[in-house]
Amino acid sequence: MRAMWKIARIAIPVAASVAALTAVGYAIDWAEVAAIALATPAWAITACVLIVMAELGVAGFRLSILSGAMGAKLSPPAAMSIWSVAHVAGLVLPTSIGNEVVKGGFLLRVSSNPVRVIGVLAIERMAATLALGLLVLVSVPVAAWRLEHPLAMLVSVGCGGVLTMLVLAHVFRVVFLDLARRGARMARLPEKMVDDVAATIARVPFIEAVLLSVIIHLGTVALIAVLLGAVGVNDALAMAMLGGPLVILVSLLPVSVGGFGVREGAFVLVFGMFGAAAPAAASVGLAWWGVQVIAALACCGLAALWFVSRKRAAAGAA
Repeated sequence: MRAMWKIARIAIPVAASVAALTAVGYAIDWAEVAAIALATPAWAITACVLIVMAELGVAGFRLSILSGAMGAKLSPPAAMSIWSVAHVAGLVLPTSIGNEVVKGGFLLRVSSNPVRVIGVLAIERMAATLALGLLVLVSVPVAAWRLEHPLAMLVSVGCGGVLTMLVLAHVFRVVFLDLARRGARMARLPEKMVDDVAATIARVPFIEAVLLSVIIHLGTVALIAVLLGAVGVNDALAMAMLGGPLVILVSLLPVSVGGFGVREGAFVLVFGMFGAAAPAAASVGLAWWGVQVIAALACCGLAALWFVSRKRAAAGAA
C-alpha cells in the first residue's frame, strides 16, 4: 500500500500535467507560444533573472530565521544555498514531492530531530500560502469590479469575510492556542509534548515570515509584469497586479510536474479575461519557468562556491 502511494504521488502529477498541456493545446498553438517565449528580449530575461535571484535571497533569509527559532540554526548563505537547490528540484519534479523533500534532506543534516525539521517546513509553507492568499483576497475583488463581473459584489463580500476572519484569528491567537492546548490534553496527549509544541509556536516569528513571503510574491508579480510588457501586452502592470496573485496560486498547486500545463492554462484563462491574447499569455508562463531555471542554476553556482569555500576554511582550521 505504501509503495503504491509513492508511485501515485509521482504518477498523478505527471498525468495531470499531460492532461493540462493537452487541454490547453486545443486553445493555442504550442509552436507559436514557444516562438514568442524564445523571442523575449534579453533585457526582460536579465531583469527577471535578477528578480528571481533576489526572491531566492529573501526565501533563504526566511528559512534562516524560521530554522533558528525552531532550534536548527542555519546561516543566511546556507539557507539561500539550500533554497536554490530545492527550487531547481521544484521546477523539474512533481510539485507534491519537489523542493520540500530537498529542503528536508538538507535540514536533517543540521538537526537530527525530524519533527523539528517538519515543523520548519510546515511553518514556512503556511507563511508562504497565507501571504499569497492575502494578495489573492485583495486583488480578486478589485479585478472583478474592473471587469464589471456580475458577481463582483458577492466576491467582494466573500473575500472581505475571509480577511476579517484572518484578522480575528491573529488578534485572538493566544485564546485559540490555549483552547488547542486544552483540547490536546483532553485527548490525553503527553503534557510535555503539548507544552513544547505551544512554546515552539509562540516563539516562531510567523508575522515576519508572512511579510517576507509577501515580498517574494510581489517580486513574482513584478516579474510577470515585465514579461507581459516584453511580449507586447497592453497595461501589463495593472494586469499583473490584478491577475498575477491568482495565477501564482494556481501554478503552485501540488497537482502537476513543475506546474506545466496548469501554469499555462491559468495564464491563458486569467489574463485572457483582461484582453491578453492566448499565445502571448501562455508564452509568459513558459518564459516565467525559463527565467526561474536560469536564476536558480546561477544561485546553485554561487551556492557551490560558498560550500567549497566553507570546506576549505574548515580544512584550513583543522
